Amino acid sequence: MQHDLLFKLAIGLVLAIFAISTGSAPTNPAGAQSVKAMNLDPEGFVHIADDGIARSYSANGAVIDFAPLSNAQLLKMVKNLPSSLEADKEHLNELFANVSGFAVKDHEQIFNPPTQLRPAIDPDNTNWREDTSVNEAHEVKKSLENSDTMLIKNGDMPAACQGKHCRKNANCANIGCPGDSCYHLHRYFVRTCHDLSFRMPPK
Repeated sequence: MQHDLLFKLAIGLVLAIFAISTGSAPTNPAGAQSVKAMNLDPEGFVHIADDGIARSYSANGAVIDFAPLSNAQLLKMVKNLPSSLEADKEHLNELFANVSGFAVKDHEQIFNPPTQLRPAIDPDNTNWREDTSVNEAHEVKKSLENSDTMLIKNGDMPAACQGKHCRKNANCANIGCPGDSCYHLHRYFVRTCHDLSFRMPPK
């Protein structure tokens, strides 16, 4: 009982320090049960780090929520990467071969990850489009309304939303993919719209 009390006090101290240092406290200190349940900032994005943790970032760069991904989920994610990252699949399969986000218990690492677990920032900001055209949004909407093209071949996500570049979560909603997150993984610059909740296997 005393051990549990000390643990809770330690977690509280870590979160208090985090809030002071970032100016933003996490909205869900215990973490989400799934990626789909994570709190998202429309002006923020989701990053899948090398430790298997999906972190929801606010616009000011603070981690506001997280969800651990199992090894099966990570490998499934790599399998379903957009074609722009096809050449990197072998490397990512090796990277995540023995990784599970459920092994991470350190809240300091989760909410204040070291540099190697943080998203890479494109210094020129040339790989992310801030907004998409009206024509593209119309094309996506039309495609989503067509049941024959609703899902990609493996049935994991709407084909019209796969691989659309974005800078923030709101960009994905703006083209008609409101269930999608703007995410990137590892240390890649490019962010794309993707619904990470589609048919994820259990942990």
